[in-house]
Amino acid sequence: MTAHNYYNVDLGVFPTSIKLCFNQAGVDKILEDHGINLKINAFEYGAAETHYMTCKGHGIVLLMFDLDSYGDDRPYINGLIAHEAYHVACRVFQNIGESRKKVGEEVIAYTVEHIFKLVSVALETELEKRSARKKCRSVPKQTRQRTRRTVV
Repeated sequence: MTAHNYYNVDLGVFPTSIKLCFNQAGVDKILEDHGINLKINAFEYGAAETHYMTCKGHGIVLLMFDLDSYGDDRPYINGLIAHEAYHVACRVFQNIGESRKKVGEEVIAYTVEHIFKLVSVALETELEKRSARKKCRSVPKQTRQRTRRTVV
């Protein structure tokens, strides 16, 4: 994750910006960074959402996942990622003015696969960071103090 509370998902040749976040702070930061004056309530419609908007003629896809609602149910999480990856691919083709019918199944399938892989890696990174933060918070204060170096 960047210092901005969100990830940039790079689709290479496609000009659409894809932003991935996991909480309301990430959504707010994306909108602020792009000068978009909208209020989007994260997870208003479900545990995962895809939103499409344009900013100065440039397409932006906002992809968000509510990690707190999943638990550790990997099949459920993978299903959500696949579902949202398809929505993202549709918005990417919409942004470049191509219909899904004209683009063809194979191009869509490879695009969804690529999005799925990138989102899965980002999600794993986010879960690892959250796990590390929880572990750090669970270490007793006395233990943390002993690990510090004494300055003479």
